[in-house]
Amino acid sequence: MACQVVVKKFNEFKKSSKYNSDNVILYINDTLSDETIELMRQGYEEMSLINLELASMTENELNDVNEYETWLCGE
Repeated sequence: MACQVVVKKFNEFKKSSKYNSDNVILYINDTLSDETIELMRQGYEEMSLINLELASMTENELNDVNEYETWLCGE
């Protein structure tokens, strides 16, 4: 359920966004600074720990996480 809300909000943002795929491609082709690369590396490491924690959760714990995410989205 929470994923559906995120996808819906993303699609709404995408429709109302002044950015298009051409801008995204230009951004990707730009050279990233060392600071940006380091921040991205740290972000991936933090996300890997979160993913490991989620992977080890029981079904009941995952249900609690889903309920919390639903609450965060205001549903």
